[in-house]
Amino acid sequence: MRSTSSLLITLVLAGCAVDAGGAKEALDDPAFADGDDSADSFTRRLQLRGTIAYGESRDDRYADRGFAGYLFTGRRGARVQLDLTGHDNDPVLYLYGPQRGRSWTGARPIAINDDSAGTLNSRITARLPGDGTYLVLAREYSGEPGSFTLALGCTGAECRVECGGDDSCPNGSACNRVVCIRAPCPSYCEAIDPITFCESDEDCVSVRTGCCPCSSGGRTRAVNASYADDVAPECDPTRPIACPAVYLCRDERPACQSNRCEMVPASDDAVCPEHLCGPALGLANMLCPDGEHTSGPTGRCLRNEDGSCGWEVLSCPETPAAPCYVGGCSSQVCSDREGVITTCEFRPEYACYRESFATCERQGDGSCGWTPNADLSACIAAAGGR
Repeated sequence: MRSTSSLLITLVLAGCAVDAGGAKEALDDPAFADGDDSADSFTRRLQLRGTIAYGESRDDRYADRGFAGYLFTGRRGARVQLDLTGHDNDPVLYLYGPQRGRSWTGARPIAINDDSAGTLNSRITARLPGDGTYLVLAREYSGEPGSFTLALGCTGAECRVECGGDDSCPNGSACNRVVCIRAPCPSYCEAIDPITFCESDEDCVSVRTGCCPCSSGGRTRAVNASYADDVAPECDPTRPIACPAVYLCRDERPACQSNRCEMVPASDDAVCPEHLCGPALGLANMLCPDGEHTSGPTGRCLRNEDGSCGWEVLSCPETPAAPCYVGGCSSQVCSDREGVITTCEFRPEYACYRESFATCERQGDGSCGWTPNADLSACIAAAGGR
């Protein structure tokens, strides 16, 4: 059983200022209130950035408006430490939880910190009051843009919440079931990431992970449609970027898989399990002469027309051959230059090149020339030529 949450929240920012004496005024807590947004979406004052795990550090930027938020799940009594380090700015750190019911309305403020240990950075060390999902908020004191590093640690006993017998978990989390063959092993609850949470395929859309297209090293990911604008990269079409010559396009679509948005094959019939294709091909991807396409393996195991499976390998599109031109005073010259001029020396065999059986085109070696055939040879011989 999966426990889902509707994270409906309105954050009201209090004003902040520095008094005439240089002392910083304390910031008020964000005020939580019910909202009318759809499930797993936040109102405009908070940009949810996903989940954070124990032992993880996240490099990120402050929200354009209000707060950047992160979720984690912890057990009662766990001692956690949150460190928010600003990159030449003044960060403020908040911890709320555990989540109650289907929203964060009335969430308990556990701790707020600004300027820890004589620095502008912030640190919170707290013992969690109960099993559940917790919300971490980060902002810059004056609301200025900038970047930061957020780290979550845990000391002492196990900090994770073990799944119940029916895979039950606290609000806002789901069981990450682990199956062991030789002996029973514990499974733990993990915070549900609203950015990828879904209940149907209609909830999911695909977005680029960077500014490069998939034909040049770019990738796509599936996210909840409510967060597509927040996670989509900001790309300036007027500024060129360097993209690798690696083909990563897939015939995929976004879909809801076990309440998580994921990219899946667009047509299951055309895709084979990778073990049926054998070892992956050790071929390099190369940029084609046209500068647009890429040749080499795509990493897809596909079904052939005869039902067998094999690795897909792309070839460069054929480049149309440059035309050949007939020139010369008697139209006897076939070359790759248009308008070739020669001296006007008439020979009887030159008339053969004006017949329908004479073809000026690319030859086997790539050069332009008259294509030999029986009619052309006979005409030249009858005219006394060679």
